[in-house]
Amino acid sequence: MPRAQRYPKYVLWAKSIPSVPRWIAYWTIGFEMTIQWYGRRILKLFSSLSEASKAVLPANRVAVGQFMQGWSIRNTECLLSGLRDIDSWDDVDWAHNRLFLRFKEWVLQNERTMNEVLRKLVYYIDQDNTLNTVTGGGRPEKVRA
Repeated sequence: MPRAQRYPKYVLWAKSIPSVPRWIAYWTIGFEMTIQWYGRRILKLFSSLSEASKAVLPANRVAVGQFMQGWSIRNTECLLSGLRDIDSWDDVDWAHNRLFLRFKEWVLQNERTMNEVLRKLVYYIDQDNTLNTVTGGGRPEKVRA
């Protein structure tokens, strides 16, 4: 049986994480780094939205205000509030951190894949099976040794 058929898709990620030791390393530290990286990117985006909303034309201020106070922003902020705010992450240079760079290409490849699927679905996720389609369905806890 060829190697690709013996192992689940999430074990054979990409060249950046080709082995079980790297897979373990990702779930040990890389996952937390990735969550912190995304959380900080989202917070920067919210900050940019807030700054841009100040320059909105008066005719559009109500709509922008409703969006900024809407469920999508509130729910995202609730999710982000669950992140542990660790001072040690504040000084990380994400573009040059040697440890994060080991995982970054795999993370970005997964982001590109999800973006492709989301665009095909026109960002409409209506059921669990659609969410499973977007995320790829790979679940590490189902690995059998």
